Parts: sequence; structure tokens; C-alpha cells
Amino acid sequence: GASVPSSERTGCAVEACEGNGADLALIRVSTYDTLGEEVLYPEEFPTRSVNDDYDIGVRRDGTLAQVNTAENSVLVGGRKGKGKTTTVYGFLGRYAEMVDVITCVIDLKGDVIRPFSMPYVEERAEYPVIDWPARTPAQGIRMCKALIRAAKARAASPQLAALKREHNMNMPPFSPDWPQFMLFVDEGKGITGSGVTDPELVELARLIDTIREMYRGQGFNVFVTNLRTIATAHGGTDARVQSAILMLMSSKTEEIRNTFDDTAGISQADFPHKGNALVAEDSGRPVAIACYNALPDTVDRIAVACSGRHPDPGDAGLPRDSPLGPRPARRDVPERRA
Repeated sequence: GASVPSSERTGCAVEACEGNGADLALIRVSTYDTLGEEVLYPEEFPTRSVNDDYDIGVRRDGTLAQVNTAENSVLVGGRKGKGKTTTVYGFLGRYAEMVDVITCVIDLKGDVIRPFSMPYVEERAEYPVIDWPARTPAQGIRMCKALIRAAKARAASPQLAALKREHNMNMPPFSPDWPQFMLFVDEGKGITGSGVTDPELVELARLIDTIREMYRGQGFNVFVTNLRTIATAHGGTDARVQSAILMLMSSKTEEIRNTFDDTAGISQADFPHKGNALVAEDSGRPVAIACYNALPDTVDRIAVACSGRHPDPGDAGLPRDSPLGPRPARRDVPERRA
């Protein structure tokens, strides 16, 4: 990737970590500004499962920054121009690679849905990697209501009880026959913000909150991006409590303290570059990473290479009257162009 000019470098960091005893600490001294590098999304698109950890960037020491969203909702915050959109592209790219997920996206602006959908629209991919896009509040409401009906059906399904018993788990692992549903909501403040009064948006916000708060056990999670992570950006609902993975792009110290539980000694200087983020899981101490930058041509290649990996939404438990499923027969889809 491209390096940050030396005149813009901020030096290397020192991190204090747990030692191998209660009275010991490990001091990590960086000798290279890894966070100052542009880290491009890897060009390999391996077949993945949502049950497994996957990388979304690189830590300060050069190791891969991995997360697991099998049972976790995600909240990403950050000011404009700090890399939220390309970070979402990175997550959607990883979800495109998986064989046991259904990806639903509410994107009222359209800048997230469009690049992943164009290969399908242009007949270069057999199926879209975003299984259900919603560009208007009405489409989002229809989507969320269908997801809630599907979640309720799963909750009452003998199959769920059988899977729990088979795997001896409260939440069985996902598979193409029992996929996870991840609802991505881009720029959520325009939907869930406390100043939103449009009746359709208010209803949509209520449905998103219902999915996030009630149906994790049935395999339904929510991924939201927002300019702010404070409660007023989420209609008074503290989305941080319901989101096990918190990410914050370059922001002021006040926003850092509002987002994470353990922020002692952390400031904007710890993740100063565009595309940098602090990431915390389960109220842990946030760590700084350089998120993958998924450029438009890479997104295009992802959408072509990963077409058809997701299960048929109509076979995955969604009501048959939803616009998402079932998929058209393969013969009804135009042939790929050379």
C-alpha cells in the first residue's frame, strides 16, 4: 500500500499490556508506524464461515486484527471522511466470502449498495452478494418486518431445539442450512437519531432496535455505522450496550470516552490516520488497527468472485412473500459476459 509522507508521520507508539503476573506488565515498543500505512483489502477471496474469526485489518504490531460476528452485533462510529465507508466495504467483502450468511443492507444514500450490486446489474455475476438491499424507508420497513417474522418462526421451530440438542449449545453453529442474518444499516443517525420525526423513519428505527435487542438467539444481528456513538444518535437507545463489537474511526477524546469503557491514556494520537480505528469487544480495552481499504475495483472483483456463495434466502427461513426470496432459477439469470 501507499505510505504516509514522512512529514505527516506521528512517530511510533508504546503500549502497556498484561504481564504473566498480577504485579507485572508487558511494554510493547513499536519501531515502525504500521498504522500509517494504507492496508489494501487482500486480493484472495477464500471461502469462509461466519462461525470463524476473520480479519478486518492490521494491528499496530503488524498482526492481523480479527473479529467474530457469529453472535455479535457491531457499532461503527466516526466523523465524515475518516474511513467508515471503506471499513463497511471490508466487512461486506468478508460477508460476501461466507457460505452461511444472508446479508441485508439498509442504505438510504445508496453508496454502499451500489458498488456491490453493479456486477449483478451488469450481468457479470449470477447472483448479488448483497441478498436484500433497501434504498427507501418503506423498503427497509418491509425488510425488517420479514426478518422479524423469520426470527419468530425460528424461535418456534423444532429444528432450532434439535440443533441445540445435537451440538449441546444454546446457539447452534451456523451452516448453509441454518445461516446467520446480518442487517447492515449505513449512516444510522438519519434513521435512529433523536431528532428524526418522519413516521416511516421512526417505525424503521423501532424495527431495527427490535431485531438487535430480541433476536440474537435466533441468529439475527445488526451492524450500524454512525457519525456519533452517543445515545442521541440512536434515538435514546444505548446501542453500545447491545453491540458486542465497538469500532471508532479517528475521533476526539470526548467521543472515545463516550464509546468505550476502558479509555485511560487513550487519545486521538493513538489512531491518527484515515482508516485507523479503535476496536473493542465485550467491554474490553480498545486496540488501534489500520482497517482494510477496499477500493472500487476490489469490491467489483469480490462481487464477481463470491457470487452465489450465500444460501438461497427462500430456503433459509424468510417468508416466501418477501422480496428477498426465493432466488430465481439459474436459467433465468443472464449468462456472465466474457
